[in-house]
Amino acid sequence: MSRFLVVELNDCDLRVGGDPSLAAGKVSPGWAVFEPNGEAIRVGAEAAEQIRLHPRLAHRGIWSELGLEPLPRPFPRGLSTADLAYAHLRSIWEAAERRLGGRAAKLEGRLLAAPGSFSVDQLGLVLGIAESLDRPFTGVVDSAVAAASAGVGEPCVVLDLELGRAVGSIVGTKDGGVLARAGVRSQQGAGWNALLDAWARAIGRAFVTRTRYDPLHAAHSEQRLYSALPGWLAALGERETAEVSMPAGDREHTLVLTRQELEAAAEPIYARIVELARSLAESGGEVAVTVTDRLARAPGLASRLEAAGLGAPRRLEADAALDGALRAATAIHAPGERSPRWVTELPARPAAAVTGGAE
Repeated sequence: MSRFLVVELNDCDLRVGGDPSLAAGKVSPGWAVFEPNGEAIRVGAEAAEQIRLHPRLAHRGIWSELGLEPLPRPFPRGLSTADLAYAHLRSIWEAAERRLGGRAAKLEGRLLAAPGSFSVDQLGLVLGIAESLDRPFTGVVDSAVAAASAGVGEPCVVLDLELGRAVGSIVGTKDGGVLARAGVRSQQGAGWNALLDAWARAIGRAFVTRTRYDPLHAAHSEQRLYSALPGWLAALGERETAEVSMPAGDREHTLVLTRQELEAAAEPIYARIVELARSLAESGGEVAVTVTDRLARAPGLASRLEAAGLGAPRRLEADAALDGALRAATAIHAPGERSPRWVTELPARPAAAVTGGAE
């Protein structure tokens, strides 16, 4: 067992690593739903299954919008995104510790890999939330630098998606083969939530046109569509078409969905992401673009980046940021410090977590 656990903080899907029992693929989106009866807050995957059923009591980005300001009605009075984040982080730790069993007591430290899009105040809130859970983070590292150090080993632009925005980090080099964050930019409104909504609308129109069934006409069928989207996206990431179905009563409505349809629906958002990538690549000295697996899930986006003259983007493995943080854990770990520094540079390592082109 590793002596450390690492949380990668991206509200598309929080990830925990550091031990084989914490299997890859165990992710938790930064969504929360406050139940109408006022008895519980559902977070992560549980919230994802109810996000369209209770949209007025749902929050689709609790980490990137992290703050202490009270949420508007109909949320309970005084409830903030920090309260939702507390519930989410607690669920993350409890799930990890259940799988670790007695080994959790032997941990030397807990590390946080955070994107450069977070403000210092937001990072302070995250550290405070962890402290209040009696599971303090003992070190913080920039997630793009950690991923690049594990997977690329050379200057690059790391392009990623959060729920509410696209984020790009320029990772440059310093003397001695050290990779360091040299800049961060983001594009609001060009994140995973916007893409999901664009694809849901396009698929809804396709069902209406071809089957006369509207899956967006009621909350329950809309929720089924959103719940099915990840599987459809995965299928269209591997081939040009996929057969998709939606149940309605005792009937099943089926159609053939094309990758081109989803690309067209997302084009305005893709254009903003491509422009962000271009500006970062130019600022970084025409360095290569590297994308996370989150961005690579978007059908056709990698091809769109290549067509814009940015070259075929390299794709990081899903756990690149976790691996980079774990490899450098002793340099990041700062026991006894109430507010550990945000490590933004790490030694470069040979490429180990990059696949070829991303599509």
